[in-house]
Amino acid sequence: MVESCFEEEFLKAWNRIPTSSSANDAKERLENLMLFLKGEVEGDERISLAMSGFGLTKGEDVKMPKEKKYNLETQRGKIPTASMLLASTRTTEVKKPKCIFCDGKHVSSDCFNAQKLTLEEKQKIVRDRNCCFACLLPGHSARKCLIFNQDNRYEVCLPWADDSFPLPDNFNLAKKRLEVTTEMLLSGNLYDKYENVFQEWLDEGIIEEVPPNEVALYGNYLPHRPVIKESSSTTPIRPVFDASVKVKKFGATADIRRAFLQISVSKEDRDYLRFLWRKNLEEKKLKVFRHTRVVFGVKSSSFLLASVIEHHIEASKGFDSEFKKILKQIFYVDNVVASLDSHEDLNNFISKSTQLMLQGGCELRDWESTECEIEHGWETPVLGMKWNRQLDSLRVNMSWMNKLSLEKITKRIMLSAAHKVFDPIGYTAPVMLCKS
Repeated sequence: MVESCFEEEFLKAWNRIPTSSSANDAKERLENLMLFLKGEVEGDERISLAMSGFGLTKGEDVKMPKEKKYNLETQRGKIPTASMLLASTRTTEVKKPKCIFCDGKHVSSDCFNAQKLTLEEKQKIVRDRNCCFACLLPGHSARKCLIFNQDNRYEVCLPWADDSFPLPDNFNLAKKRLEVTTEMLLSGNLYDKYENVFQEWLDEGIIEEVPPNEVALYGNYLPHRPVIKESSSTTPIRPVFDASVKVKKFGATADIRRAFLQISVSKEDRDYLRFLWRKNLEEKKLKVFRHTRVVFGVKSSSFLLASVIEHHIEASKGFDSEFKKILKQIFYVDNVVASLDSHEDLNNFISKSTQLMLQGGCELRDWESTECEIEHGWETPVLGMKWNRQLDSLRVNMSWMNKLSLEKITKRIMLSAAHKVFDPIGYTAPVMLCKS
């Protein structure tokens, strides 16, 4: 009767030890069971103490643990890196979860018994059962594995280098930067607008608050600062953690709404994307959040986005191969720059590309095209340049010249001015060589 109160995984572990069946009577068996239970609880407590650093680390608002080595094998074992997204999709689906380690009715990654196995033992079981080392499901290899989570979003893990060193937690740096950012926001009366962005992200699941019992676990903190763009109608303030030549008559541009935020990050990597914030200036206690989506500003973010876009376009069904080939070539990070022959081709392209990208959770928005006048006039920013849709011409954005001090020209001012010119075509370069 007592044993019936325990979970299946615990009973299996209990039945494996000799004392579970060697007892002569029920009393002795119960005593052995309690001793086994005590040992399991004490073992879990020792693990918890080891991971939390015994609460001896320093920190005013949040206790931070000592640095620990990042274990690539365990962190990367469940979800594939973005490079794996370029492989074909999984062909075998498992309707009901079945653990490959103990044959229990739960997913293999949550198996209690597997926690007691060594890495070599787990690898042997996965190999013997012909399972994927990424998702632990049978029927395919890790190179052909793709994660598409329950929110209908692609999910990736950060592309860690095999020989990477352990990251510092950066908690003190993030805290100091937060203080500087807070002062800047308050001086410009922008604190509430900045807070609204975080609240909107929290409501949409783009970020999540780190549970209090996990704050002391090791993680990496990202400093953040506001980027203010008053001319933007969609994102006037936001946190920041080769144009192709037009060869046809009609040009069209668009961008993906919150492109990086449409791709989920695996749970194993989210603690490396933490940041600090104060929801109430009167409170001294810091709130700890972590990103659940790919962060704009992380070195690998552009690669992750490009890999997901390329994979999604290739894997999409119901679209001809020529259209998908063109669509892959006209993406520049999260921007689309296309050229079409006629109004009919333009409308058809906008409809098909919007539909295709929407299947992957990406919304193509703010479509603008040649001879199409909108509220803010004829000029549209395209990859740092200005495109006049009426004249169908490109010009370098020189609006910064109005703020340049010309009272005393120095070499520093000349170099500064030259490096402020963003010209991917290269016509305004200080030195031009004519072709022979």
